[in-house]
This record gives sequence, C-alpha cells and structure tokens, in this order.
Amino acid sequence: MAVKISKVRFMQYGHHAPDGSRFRGVIGTESLIGYSEYMNRSEAKAIDTELGEREDGYFGYTSSHHEGATMSSDGFISTQSERARFRKKLENAFSSKGDIFYENIISLKTFAEAEEYGIHDEKDWNEILVHALPKIFARIGFDESNMIWFADFHINTEHPHIHLVYLEKKHTRDRGKVKQSELDYMKAQIYHEMNKRKARLEGYSQAYIDQFRQKDMQFREILVSVNEQMLNHRYRRLNDLLKILPRTGRLQYNSANMKEMRPLIDDFIKSTILTDDKTKEAVESLMRTIDQMEGNINGMAHDQIVMLKKAELKKLYERIGNMILKEAKRSRVQESIYVTKDGTERKYRNKLRFTRGTVRRAISSECEREMSKLSSLIESQANKDKREENAAESEWLAQMQREFNMLQ
Repeated sequence: MAVKISKVRFMQYGHHAPDGSRFRGVIGTESLIGYSEYMNRSEAKAIDTELGEREDGYFGYTSSHHEGATMSSDGFISTQSERARFRKKLENAFSSKGDIFYENIISLKTFAEAEEYGIHDEKDWNEILVHALPKIFARIGFDESNMIWFADFHINTEHPHIHLVYLEKKHTRDRGKVKQSELDYMKAQIYHEMNKRKARLEGYSQAYIDQFRQKDMQFREILVSVNEQMLNHRYRRLNDLLKILPRTGRLQYNSANMKEMRPLIDDFIKSTILTDDKTKEAVESLMRTIDQMEGNINGMAHDQIVMLKKAELKKLYERIGNMILKEAKRSRVQESIYVTKDGTERKYRNKLRFTRGTVRRAISSECEREMSKLSSLIESQANKDKREENAAESEWLAQMQREFNMLQ
C-alpha cells in the first residue's frame, strides 16, 4: 500500500506564490476564497494551472472537481448557504500579512487499492480525516480548537486523491515549512486509520484493537512500577535531583522552564529508574509488543512509515518526568512539629525555600562530595602504588645482598 503525500506547500498572505504552485502573483484572501473577475469559456482551460485569477479561489477549485460535498472542520458543506458561511470563516482567518494556509494532496496508487481499504467516496475519507487530523495538528504544534480545514475527494486522475487545506483561525505560528518527521507522522496516522477500515472489512478489527490495548496496558504497568518504587523511596539519587530543580516557574517536563533540567531528568530516568529489575522487565515487554506492531504495519505498507517505538519512549520519559516533578512539588512542603510554651504540640507546614543561592550551594556541595570521593580514591591508589614500589625495592635490595654474599 502506498499512501503518497504528493504536494506539501504553504501559502503566506502578502507573499509571492511559490514556484510550481497553481497560484500566481501575490497571495491574498482572494487566492483562498476568490473575489476576482469571472473567467470566460475561452480561458477555462487555464483554471487548473492559474488559480490566482479564479473567481472562487482554491476553495472553489477543489470543490468544482467532484460531485459530492466538501469535507470540513464544520462538517459536510453542500449547499450554497453553507459554502457562504464557510467562505466567511476563511476570509476572517486569512486576511492579514503573515497568515498561512497549508496545502497537502494525499493520494492512493490505484482505485483497486482504494477499494481494498473500503474508500469509495468523501464520507469514507471524512471518517479517516476526522480521526487523524487532531493527532496530526497536535504533532505539528497547532491547537486543534484553533484550526479550520477543508478537503475534497477527486477522481479526475488515475490516482484517487484528496486536496487537504488547513489554517489557523487566529495566527500563532510564523513557520510555514512542515518538517519531514511531521509529514511522516501525518502519513502514518492516515495509514493507521485506513488500516483500521481494512481490518474491519476483513474481520480483524478486534485483534488490531487488542494489540493497541495490550501496548497501553504494558505502558501503564511501567508507570505503576515506577510509582511504587517512588513511594517506597527506593531511588537513592532522587533527593539529589530534587534539590537542584528550579524553584520558580512551571514544574512540567515539557515546559520552557525545564529546558536546561530535562537532560538531567532523562539521565536519571535512564540510569536509575529504567534499570530497576521490575521496571526493566516491563519496558522490555512493551518494546517487544511495539516491535511486533511496527513490523506488521510497515510490512503491510511496504514502507517505513511508522516509528512507534520512538514516540512511545518519548511519551514514557515525559510521563515519568512529570511523576518526578510531582514528587518535587510534594517534597517542598514538609510537616513539622514544635512544642509551644504551654507544652502542647502543634503541626505546621514548613515550605522549603529553593532560591538560586540554595541551588548553587546544592550543586557546589554535590561537586565537593564527588571531588572528595575522587581525591580519596586517588590518594588510596597512590598509597597502594607507593607500598608496592617500596616492597619491590626492598625485594630487589635483598636479592642483591644474597647475590653479593654468594660471591664472598
């Protein structure tokens, strides 16, 4: 099976259209929804090559090449009033310099292949997109609730395909280029949804779902094991790590506040948490399941489109990292007891103060301890070498004395 993303482009308001695109001139609102002069019949052949002058822009172009309804973030669009309302949304979202809309053309190799996956019309494609796009948008870095998208299913070539366009309602992203890893993820998610359709058609849907459930269950087993070890205070280095975490800002693994600390947390997870026997066994079990899943999916696709292991490991480090940071929040408030003048005991919550100074002192103290250990080790080795050297020297002198006595 070959899911192909043949066009990956972005158009930016106020900028010239990219080379090789169906647009020309400077990109504006009309490029997307269209307000320019109607083209007469003699110019109709240029519609497919020059969208910059099309009356209804790209939205009109994609919807003009098929008979079914247009798929969109608002549901199916089929009536003139629905199209007018949707055009207004596009106009509001794409009207200022720097606004960006993205164009993808996603195609299958043949109609027979589309039939194999039960894809016959826009309703089938819509089911795929509705499930795949939220994950794709999140991976690229968009807020799903801030997105507008529309797509049309075309059968005017030998390759059945869809034109997919998406943009932000409110501009937050200036980078237009989509990374290759993000495109690979898009391809994998679309294939994943297609494969679920095929599994249903072939009667294997339950087995396919069970495999994902097994993965999720194994993932949870790892987290349970880590939580158990943490509650029992079995991670000896954890306190040292907690001491040097930032005092201010968000204590979330993926927050900007943790950027410099994240490598230390990752190292602690890798060298301490994931080396625990019980946790290590659970992780190895999860990796075996993921290897099997990747092999099955990539084998059917005849392509390396799924890198599930990398994604799951990233998610695992994030979840464990947040568990560590949660422990840091908890440990910063201690419960103490003091005796009042009248002899009664009272409890109070004493918030531990972590400032830049205390962090520096904690790091300095840790460095001093390590240097002290190293100095002791060097001194011990030096004393050992000296003792061995003195013993060798004494043995040599004794041997020389014996040989001298024999000469007498």
